[in-house]
Amino acid sequence: MTALLPVASDFHNMRAMTAYMGDIPHGWACAEFMLLLRDMLFFEASEDTDPHIYLAPGIQPAWLGNGEKIAVSNAPTAFGQAFASH
Repeated sequence: MTALLPVASDFHNMRAMTAYMGDIPHGWACAEFMLLLRDMLFFEASEDTDPHIYLAPGIQPAWLGNGEKIAVSNAPTAFGQAFASH
């Protein structure tokens, strides 16, 4: 199988060769990591007729030092409005 592969040059340098790109899972893994962080900080459940938001459900109290805070700002929600906690 021969494929044209971009070589980190905005598609200017194309080489015809048989190879595995290698970058395919990185974008997916980054997106999953960002979703994990979001769910740890701000998790929304909109099933049934009782929509609600959990704040910092995945954050352990021991992870924050004395007096340290964590906040969510301008988070888009399934409820149609951005959410912010301070």
